[in-house]
Amino acid sequence: MKQVIFFLALMYSFTLGAQDREERREVAVIAGLNSNDAWEIGASFTYYLCNYIGATIEINALKLYSGNSYGGKVSGNRHLVWAIQPGEANIAKFLLCPAIRLRSPSLWLDKDRCVGLTLNMEPGLYLEMPVNDRIVVDYKQEEYPYLVMESKTVLGKNTNWVFWNMRSFINLKIDYISVSAGYMVSNFDIYNGRRYASIEETELNKLLPSRKLMHSGFVAVGYHF
Repeated sequence: MKQVIFFLALMYSFTLGAQDREERREVAVIAGLNSNDAWEIGASFTYYLCNYIGATIEINALKLYSGNSYGGKVSGNRHLVWAIQPGEANIAKFLLCPAIRLRSPSLWLDKDRCVGLTLNMEPGLYLEMPVNDRIVVDYKQEEYPYLVMESKTVLGKNTNWVFWNMRSFINLKIDYISVSAGYMVSNFDIYNGRRYASIEETELNKLLPSRKLMHSGFVAVGYHF
């Protein structure tokens, strides 16, 4: 809340000799890296209700790039083990991201008002799709770890699907094209869809990284019309 109040005060402190230009729509492509060791890409559409407030909808895809295998013993059979391989552990998610965009007045860098800088904040939501992961589990003899004897699919359970996020970024607009760079924080958990699944009486939550806030850095390119 303090961030939002500070941002609104900063917006009010700008002084402009004339009104900003009136392109009301923006489409953008976004790419970034986050603290879950995952890359993310997305596409968004923003409609500005006025020069300083807009409504945004974004489709975002995330995928781990450094997932590790994990597994355990099979109860009742000391020679058999189960494992989730790195390819299966590299989780991929789709997120639907509605948000409200708060944009400062433009700080124009040329007399024709074609090149300008703005500060932006976006409080929003992450809606996770799919909610529960389908996890392929391999069963192997412990002495022959490369020989898969059997596989089965386990479905995650008891998961949340709505998360908050907050973005802040600086935007450089040159005529109808803009380039942005910024930072995002969210309580989204990329392991959410499998954290409470159990395999052979072992809850995966015990084997996965602990739940923590996700931090991201991102860049975006947009077109205004």
